[in-house]
Amino acid sequence: MNRLLSVSAFLLLLVTLGCTPVAKSYLDEEALTLPQRTPVAPSLKSMDIPKKYFDEMLPSSHLYNGIGVINDQVQFQQLWALYTNDNTALPPIIDFDEEALLFVYDPNYYNFIRICGIFVYQGVAEIAIEKTDWKLSFGGNPDARRYREAVGEPNPEPKVNVSFLRVPRNTKMQPGVTAVIVGANEEDEMQSRVVPVPSRP
Repeated sequence: MNRLLSVSAFLLLLVTLGCTPVAKSYLDEEALTLPQRTPVAPSLKSMDIPKKYFDEMLPSSHLYNGIGVINDQVQFQQLWALYTNDNTALPPIIDFDEEALLFVYDPNYYNFIRICGIFVYQGVAEIAIEKTDWKLSFGGNPDARRYREAVGEPNPEPKVNVSFLRVPRNTKMQPGVTAVIVGANEEDEMQSRVVPVPSRP
């Protein structure tokens, strides 16, 4: 019985690993290749976004470990509506038929973050980032949150600082990005975990 359970667990592990998207599956000889890391200016200023957008609203297949893809106008409008609860900025115009919006944030602590470069090989992109090295909790000081709860005051929404970069989609008409690396494999780059850039909405 124990052996049967072990075999079942092993098969489940194989299935799970087999379902993990990896870089080699998204290489396309006709897709965008940048032969060296290209410095970039983030497409939007870094913004504080409620963490619940990434935890509850964006499809889980679109992000991993704080890196991912916003694929369509509906997803972007949901993010912008949460952002503009405290701001009055108008949303930028993004053509999601031609572009996808990559993003990155620190999934463990609140840190200011910035996309500073990108390397792309046959469509698979790896993002270079700069960030502060703080150890701040997303919801602010835990003692302050407990005090507010005790006196009946509202606590601020837990937020993450997010940086964004527009990238071209990979189509027959234009070379672009097919996936973004979200978990590097130092032994075999082609086995690095990726989040695919979905097809046009």
